[in-house]
Amino acid sequence: MNMLMRPSLDPEARTRSSRVGRCSVARRRALRALASPAALTRGFSLIELMVALGIFVFLITLAAPMYGEFLANTQIRNAAENTLLGVRQAQAEAVKRNGQVEFVLATTGWQVIELETPSVVSSHEFVVGSPRAVVAAVPGDATQVSFNGLGLVMPNPDASPQLTRVNVTTTMVSTPKKMSVIVGALGGTAGMKLCIDDPVKFPPTDPQGCPP
Repeated sequence: MNMLMRPSLDPEARTRSSRVGRCSVARRRALRALASPAALTRGFSLIELMVALGIFVFLITLAAPMYGEFLANTQIRNAAENTLLGVRQAQAEAVKRNGQVEFVLATTGWQVIELETPSVVSSHEFVVGSPRAVVAAVPGDATQVSFNGLGLVMPNPDASPQLTRVNVTTTMVSTPKKMSVIVGALGGTAGMKLCIDDPVKFPPTDPQGCPP
């Protein structure tokens, strides 16, 4: 009777087969452990939370000064742009009405006033969009500039000094950006400009710089 003999494995083959079997068993156990409810609901450890919190605080410490400067410069620009808008609106209303209109500046905001009635055409409060902005008139005792029906700067009806410039800054940061609104000279129509008051970075020859 012929009997089929199973070939015997050499020792190295048996060792490899045993290793493969143990790896497969270990892999199946690991997959079962990962798929278990306890593994799926596992949260962060205390050490992981402390490390994440430390990184967050470090990033906030780096970003806080830059964010504060950004907010300060935004308020300065808002106040300066709104002031320029008011001056231009006063000029446009004077042409539209063919009459005298004046722009009146205060530390808290501004008004555009039609002089014949008189009546307030529009107004703005700096507390809206720029509550920490600091506004200063040039000359220091000037508060208004007047326009006639041609849009030309005219002498103020009350003979007060004509407003020629408005400087805007803030006290939010130690080194804030400074911006200015330049108002046209007496009898002129040009010269209304928003500029950055920094002669070092933006000299008078720079398009964004203020005239001397």
